[in-house]
Amino acid sequence: MKGGKLIIFSAPSGSGKTTIVRHLLAKEHLNLAFSVSATSRPKRGKEKNGEHYYFLSLSEFKNHIKNDDFLEWEEVYRDNFYGTLKTEVERLWAEGKNVIFDIDVVGGLRIKKKFPEQTLAVFVKPPSIDELKIRLKKRSTESDDKINMRIAKASVELATAPQFDTVIKNYDLDTALAEAEKLVEDFISKPTPEKKNSMKKVGLYFGTFNPIHLGHLVIANHLVEFTDLNEVWFVITPQSPFKTKQSLLSNHHRYQMVLEATEEYPKLKPSNIEFNLPQPNYTVHTLAHLLEKYPSGYNFSLIMGEDNLKSLHKWKNYEVILENHDIYVYPRVSTGIVDHQFKNNPKIKMVTDAPIMEISSTFIRKNHKLGKNITPLLPAAVFKYMDEMNFYR
Repeated sequence: MKGGKLIIFSAPSGSGKTTIVRHLLAKEHLNLAFSVSATSRPKRGKEKNGEHYYFLSLSEFKNHIKNDDFLEWEEVYRDNFYGTLKTEVERLWAEGKNVIFDIDVVGGLRIKKKFPEQTLAVFVKPPSIDELKIRLKKRSTESDDKINMRIAKASVELATAPQFDTVIKNYDLDTALAEAEKLVEDFISKPTPEKKNSMKKVGLYFGTFNPIHLGHLVIANHLVEFTDLNEVWFVITPQSPFKTKQSLLSNHHRYQMVLEATEEYPKLKPSNIEFNLPQPNYTVHTLAHLLEKYPSGYNFSLIMGEDNLKSLHKWKNYEVILENHDIYVYPRVSTGIVDHQFKNNPKIKMVTDAPIMEISSTFIRKNHKLGKNITPLLPAAVFKYMDEMNFYR
């Protein structure tokens, strides 16, 4: 079975998980569909087959068990079986939906175990056992003996909470609903590893590229050829409208030079994504904009020199960047100490075999102005463009 996301809400009866699930189903942007469980217990009140449960006879349920038709099943009480039919989940996935479950804790954990990366398992915790008993009595649907059975079962179920991905404490319903909605939104927005592996992995190489030179191309080409990156985008930092720097060429000219430099490299591309973003440019904002512009099919990573890694802890919201994006670090001849928290972080990929390139755009501009021959340091097309436009002289 392969498909979309699975959202599990489990809890002792009376904890409020059904109310939370109904709230989430009403949120169209979550694209959720409810998984109707099968049961061998009789209907209650106005319950309808296929809407509240798939009501099966005891023999029918046992035949489905024998035929391995269930994703999970459990005998909750004597001869009262509950389970999730595989065909139900497959049907909802075929409709392009994310599937949400209102399910017993044992069943929820079994699904989580089968689909660990596709599943968000949420445990809803009541304020107390006493409050739980009050809620069950208010339902007026079961005898005192049945309620006492549920309370005894609840004590066991509460001990399973740490096995779930997260716990929502339903002490205040509005707060619990808001928390649940945020959890599901965040989980749905993250691609599954299967989907993530099929996405185009793009390395973002930020800089003024004033001008782009062979050092930039060598590093970018190495990363795209010898790591798992599919493309490298040169993200050209715009000229700040609040500052004038005489040596910094206009956005258009620097973009054109990167375009000329990468023309013969199909995996390297220029990007003007920051040109129309609010100033000042912060990488975390640029990444957010890229994710909004390319909501599917792309997985963005950062590329930086080791010297920049040493100051990463000073970046705006660097924790958010690290949580959501890989960072590929190439070696530089530089001084300083890398912050200890970055040394063994799994999100930081040290590309130690990348060549050390100590060419600088500053050196090129300065010596071009002095009339030195700097052509070996530049792609031929870039030098031609510079020469024709009479730049840096």
